[in-house]
Amino acid sequence: MKSLTIIAVMVFCSFAASAQDTTKKAWVSGAARGVIYGDRYGVLEGTDSVTASRLNSGHTMVDLTANIKPNANTYINAMARIRNDYGGFWGGGVTFDLRQLYIKGVIGNFLRYQVGDLDYKLTPYTFYNNDQFAFAIPGAFEVYRQMVNYDMFYQDENTWRQQGVAGDFALQFAKFADEMQFNFFATRQNPTDFNFTSERIFYGGSINLLQSKYFQIGVNYVEMADILGTSNDTTAIHTPVQTIKAGIYYPTQKLNLQLETEFGNSSASILNDTSYTPRSDYFYNIYLKAEYKPLNLYGKFNYIDIGPAFSSPGAQSLRVNYDGATTIFNRYTKDQIERPIALIDVLRDASLYNYRLSANLQSFLPRFGNAQPYGPATPNRKGYTLTVGQENFKEWWDFEASYQNLSEIVGQGTSALRSYTTTQLAATVHANEFFDIKNNINIEIHSWNEQTTRSGTEDYENVDFNNNSLSLGVEIETVSNLYVLFGLTQLNSKGFELYAIRDVDGMVVDFSEYETDMEESLMAFGLRYDFSKHNQLQFNWQQMVVNDNLENIPGYEFNQLALTYNLKF
Repeated sequence: MKSLTIIAVMVFCSFAASAQDTTKKAWVSGAARGVIYGDRYGVLEGTDSVTASRLNSGHTMVDLTANIKPNANTYINAMARIRNDYGGFWGGGVTFDLRQLYIKGVIGNFLRYQVGDLDYKLTPYTFYNNDQFAFAIPGAFEVYRQMVNYDMFYQDENTWRQQGVAGDFALQFAKFADEMQFNFFATRQNPTDFNFTSERIFYGGSINLLQSKYFQIGVNYVEMADILGTSNDTTAIHTPVQTIKAGIYYPTQKLNLQLETEFGNSSASILNDTSYTPRSDYFYNIYLKAEYKPLNLYGKFNYIDIGPAFSSPGAQSLRVNYDGATTIFNRYTKDQIERPIALIDVLRDASLYNYRLSANLQSFLPRFGNAQPYGPATPNRKGYTLTVGQENFKEWWDFEASYQNLSEIVGQGTSALRSYTTTQLAATVHANEFFDIKNNINIEIHSWNEQTTRSGTEDYENVDFNNNSLSLGVEIETVSNLYVLFGLTQLNSKGFELYAIRDVDGMVVDFSEYETDMEESLMAFGLRYDFSKHNQLQFNWQQMVVNDNLENIPGYEFNQLALTYNLKF
């Protein structure tokens, strides 16, 4: 049956491809990928005679997308994935999935709609998919991040992939205002099991008035809710969030000024649950940017105040499931302990990532980011961020430096407040432009330092936790389209923190001591050949070393060979 299905897809795609030449109402696009990993594991001290030291894995896959336009106002997109994991022979390891399906179009030359799979976002406080890294990763490792993001439908625009319906339309005015835009969506978060799990939806929208190029204002609303009567569960969560966002803009020939603000409130309740105390809270954000266009220089100032009970599932959900299990050498040492999540896992293991939004705050790892683990909408934070930068100065370089100072609004388990100080520097130098060399030479440097402190009269109140990351990347074009790559990332975490433990309702019920002195490094040498902008072949040798100076976990290292081929067509 599986073979017949695959053949049917191939025949359909062949028909669509031929239709492209005649009617131009159907065509085929897609992507292909081949990945081979060779991993070698070793402990830093002692011996491990139990764990197999080598692991080979990989896969090939093709995504075939049928693009169909039955008429001028309708477009249909259907993507099928055929994948073969290495180790399955003669078709035994082949899987077939319908990866994407949606219909979109225009009704009455007025209303645009989409039904099925959606990529959607609103604002960073209502509906937004925050990046998985608080620090930068060099370009030598970018191929892994791109593969994970592609598989999970994470876009550069920070949209979430959802299933549901969306629509938008606009009204234009002859005077007093340019345009008023209306957007709305409704998505299904999880289906009912007809027993104790109710149907859950996430819906909302926005209305934005573009008065002119100088001023705009809008309102946003989102809510996650259970539908009573779809199961035997008599309780139902409701988490509405409403915000107002406004902006003033002053563009001139040399100077651009931008002032934006967003403010609003959230509430969270569980209907028919007397043990749950409804909670609500506020937030506001002020953002100012000034840009001097002749030098591409800019400066930014951002002030936030996010209430301790602010709840926004669409903006606070994490990409990474830090409670998940690793798939590469899941257990190690002679005692076969479970290997905790490391940087290499976040880079290349798509099984650790989330598709769905979470109704409550998820677990996070402080060593991967402690100041704003849930992005800009992280609750119980107030403070400011200062940023200066320069974009593409004479095509020589780009750089950005930022300083952030945040603090808690209310204490957790004490009246003492944590302070969070973060500094970042990111610079990319295009050495070939600077020295007038024909072939591309790019050098990137990133540093990140994050410090968490809290002082009190009791020992348990004292917190001192520090994260540091330093990354270096080099990309040299030796001959046309052939690049030599080098990448190095070091992540060091040291100190003591109290990690909040939350119940199923998201309330803090306890604290766990988190003490670490961990060093993690990832180094790679590679070659990449660009057949075209959308077609690359890359070979990497890389080494990862994890060392815990407190010996909470045994230190280990991975030596890896990776060959990746990516094609989009």
